[in-house]
Amino acid sequence: MIRIRFIMVGPTIRGAVADLTAEYLKRVSRLVRVEEVVVSEGGRGTPAEQRAREGDRLLASIRPTDTVVLLDEAGDTYTSAGFAERIGRWRDNGVRDLVFVIGGAYGVDARVRARAGHVIALSAMTFTHQMVRPIFAEQLYRAFTILHGHPYHH
Repeated sequence: MIRIRFIMVGPTIRGAVADLTAEYLKRVSRLVRVEEVVVSEGGRGTPAEQRAREGDRLLASIRPTDTVVLLDEAGDTYTSAGFAERIGRWRDNGVRDLVFVIGGAYGVDARVRARAGHVIALSAMTFTHQMVRPIFAEQLYRAFTILHGHPYHH
């Protein structure tokens, strides 16, 4: 059975964004094992220095056998059904640990991008790294309801 890890830089801000993210991760956890991992932000310094420190922390959270998917505005786009189909192919091809990475405010270090086997975008539009969390959590839930034949996606 496939397991999902959702790795992100910095805690989700309190309020509606955090509540909505938690709600959809709770929902998806009824359908698949899901773990949320938060690594600390890069602290002070230039954006490149921050990305490098965050990259160290992200890479330390990724195991050698993980299939890594980076969420980035420059990635491939999918319909919801297409995203579900892609997850289904990973599952059917024996992927056990599927890791989705959301970088920090300045994006991700090149080493993280290089480690990712896949890069996907939620939209051609740019979202804050905070807003990506509930949007992606909902799409993850939607994908698994499609795979399980639930009527959520209609």
